[in-house]
Amino acid sequence: MLLLTPALLQAQADIDVTRGFISELVTPLLLRDAGHVLTIDSLQSELHEAEFQRAGSPYMTFGFDQARLWIHFTVENHQAITRTYILRLNRKSFNEFILYQKTNMGPVMKIGEVGLSSDEDRFFLVNGYFFGLTLEPGKNEFWARMSNEIGSMHLGLSVHSQENYAVFSRQTSLVYGVFIGFMLLSLFISLVMFYYYRDALYPIYIAFIVTILLREAYFNTADFDISPVFQRHCTTILIAATYAALYRRFLQVWQYSRRFNFFLKCYSWAALATAISVWVLAEQNQGLILKYVFLASNVLNLVFMTLAFFFTLRLFRTLYAARVLVIGSLPLAAAFTVISLRNMGLIPSYPFLQFVVEAGFILEVLMFSIAFIRWYRYVQEDRDLLRLKISVEQREKQLAIQSAEQRVKDRIARDLHDDVAASMSGIRILSQVAYRQFGEKVPEAAALLLQITRSAQATVDSIGDIIWAIKPHPDYLNDMADRMREYATKMFDALEEMDCRLDIPRTLPALELEVEARRNVYLIFKEAVNNVLKHSQSTRIDISMHLEATQLVLRIDDNGVGFDTFTVKHGHGLDNMARRAQDIGGDFQAISKPGAGTHILFTLPVKKEKTHP
Repeated sequence: MLLLTPALLQAQADIDVTRGFISELVTPLLLRDAGHVLTIDSLQSELHEAEFQRAGSPYMTFGFDQARLWIHFTVENHQAITRTYILRLNRKSFNEFILYQKTNMGPVMKIGEVGLSSDEDRFFLVNGYFFGLTLEPGKNEFWARMSNEIGSMHLGLSVHSQENYAVFSRQTSLVYGVFIGFMLLSLFISLVMFYYYRDALYPIYIAFIVTILLREAYFNTADFDISPVFQRHCTTILIAATYAALYRRFLQVWQYSRRFNFFLKCYSWAALATAISVWVLAEQNQGLILKYVFLASNVLNLVFMTLAFFFTLRLFRTLYAARVLVIGSLPLAAAFTVISLRNMGLIPSYPFLQFVVEAGFILEVLMFSIAFIRWYRYVQEDRDLLRLKISVEQREKQLAIQSAEQRVKDRIARDLHDDVAASMSGIRILSQVAYRQFGEKVPEAAALLLQITRSAQATVDSIGDIIWAIKPHPDYLNDMADRMREYATKMFDALEEMDCRLDIPRTLPALELEVEARRNVYLIFKEAVNNVLKHSQSTRIDISMHLEATQLVLRIDDNGVGFDTFTVKHGHGLDNMARRAQDIGGDFQAISKPGAGTHILFTLPVKKEKTHP
């Protein structure tokens, strides 16, 4: 960084140029022209020459002084030939700078003029301005008239050999290029983060970076003066405004101090209003009013930075964001504090400040970018934990609802068993007693009593099936298989002419089935068995149920008379069985033709995670 500034060079009032000259700082003589009446010709008189006073430092600062200033310095060329050197002005903070030269060979000549409206290509990527000095052998005198109508004015002059200035320019361009690269990278990261997270912090940070770029573009290149008045006078105030808003949001100050949070909001809005006012007043050349506006703004900046510094230190141990701010913002805050003091004319305008500011900006945005990425990694983890918590809560609510539903089902099952089933059992028993006592005495009533007995028994069986379907069981599949074996055995054992072959293992894999699925599978099985008994006229029935890969497969085959699936499509409960299969996501097929028996195939997809070894 020191290579980029001539700060370590010896300052001279009169510069001696020899063959090996590289560079020197200039400590000129100064004359204040409050009335704007002096001219270059009048300065030649001995009266005005005696009024010049030597500057106290080569790093000159004039605060908000609106007077016209004259600068005088000499360069002694000890070489026998004319040589060209470079006079560098390290800042652009003035409205006008006109350079004059007088040699032993002739009268005073105007060399050139730079200022607020300068936009020559030669100043592209140059921090400040420069003039080519053609030095005749012997004494070369220089005068410069400079003025500043708005804002603070500060300046440093140095004379360089052409080779030295070329190296210096390349170094400053490199630093500026690195600076722009970091800024644009941070801007890109901010845009991406805002796209994904939509947090109000990112637009504030983007505005902060854009104002930095506008400020540095004005001071480092003449080809990026979008609005010179705005860039010169307003961007620094806007940087303070956006930084205060960023500071407030990044630290979430409202959680720790309501009063300081209120101060930061007022400060941000006041700085924004000040920037707009300065822009309007500067366009109207209201320099006297702006003098006090700038003074108040710089004082308020110092107050803000002091309070923010101590507030951040208070949170340093407990808050990660505060540690980021201390590490990333301290150099920049120190530089801006010195700049505010310089703008008020309290300290010299050290040229290294500009590079410290740029380095501070780089460190600031680098730390903020890293912090944003890490911060939102933690935020994402918090969001994942919150989603998990919500998922657990929803699962608990779902289990609570299922538990409540099961309690209702259990109560219904108990009521069916203790009331309805008991009553139907009573009807069945009474009808059987009546049949035994009166069947022979009243033959016409015997058939009716027998039908009542059978209907009551069927109702009791159906109620038993309903109770079984809605009550919870530890092993649904094996429990259903046991009930299917029990039902088939009861139906076919009394039929000597029917050969029933059951292939339903007693050690099926443990499988959880939904209540609806368990009920529909069992009812499909019962309907198919009943169809065989009623319609098939078969002598053999094969029933098998297995778990094949990810499917539960139920097969019921008989060697009966069969039927034409086209003519009896809507008979024998086939539609009901197909609808029940469809309701639970299964597939039902009935394959038959006259004289070839009937083959029932039912498959139900099974989720692997619901299968337990």
